[in-house]
Amino acid sequence: MSNEENQIPQRQNSEQYATLQTIMELQRSIGQLTESVNSLRTSIERQEMRFDRFESKVDDKLNQLSEIKTSLLFAGIVLLILLIVGGFLVNKSWDLMVKTVTVSASKEPSSGSILQK
Repeated sequence: MSNEENQIPQRQNSEQYATLQTIMELQRSIGQLTESVNSLRTSIERQEMRFDRFESKVDDKLNQLSEIKTSLLFAGIVLLILLIVGGFLVNKSWDLMVKTVTVSASKEPSSGSILQK
């Protein structure tokens, strides 16, 4: 056997070893990438759950604010109606009092009257 024939199998073994080593490194890298993708997927799912909870809380607060707004609007309308009715009653009472004072002043002598003409 010549020296050349002996070197060919060694070269083939060396190339096969290098190829096998490269394949193993690629498999390790693919495993790391797969683990990273799975970790990112889990992280995204957790963030989506947090966001859903946050969104639910915001919706609840918006509903509460809407209810408060409706209550304040209703209370404002009731207060306005009470003020209108109260103003009407005060006006009519004032008119009645002025008539009463005017009638009693015209019946009494001018020296003791409240209103003087």
